[in-house]
Amino acid sequence: MHVYNGAVHEHVGADRSGLSAEVEQYWAGHADPMASFEIGEFRDDGHRVMVLIVEGC
Repeated sequence: MHVYNGAVHEHVGADRSGLSAEVEQYWAGHADPMASFEIGEFRDDGHRVMVLIVEGC
């Protein structure tokens, strides 16, 4: 899940890859200096994982 400007979106397929690339650029120090990402994960008893990415600027 991706939260940006208060809107929540589920990313799948190529859209998920694009978001992953943005986060990787941020971690590598190549993103806009005003960008920010907060990432958390949630697991259920069945060991399924949901990743939540909150993007700010």
